[in-house]
Amino acid sequence: MIYMVTVWYPCDQAKNVIEATKKAPKLPDYIKKWLLYGTPDGNNGYKVYNLIYVKEGISDEAVIFIGKMQQYFIENINGYHWKAELVLGMKDSMKLFL
Repeated sequence: MIYMVTVWYPCDQAKNVIEATKKAPKLPDYIKKWLLYGTPDGNNGYKVYNLIYVKEGISDEAVIFIGKMQQYFIENINGYHWKAELVLGMKDSMKLFL
């Protein structure tokens, strides 16, 4: 299972995001991998894609953890907002057509 969480925050909040990340809760063992990719997003500040790989059968717990993690950043970063999407790897997405 892969979740993609996209976040945006103002450029002047970058240092605060780094500090908040250092203080964020540790990842639970059911999150296998959490990858980050960022890019400037014009007037929206920075945009960061989070690809979160979760062990099979643990999606409920993972969604709750991800939501709590994002709430932590909302409370600590002015102008921070996010959205979450469930995504499929190519191998799984091909199952839709076969």
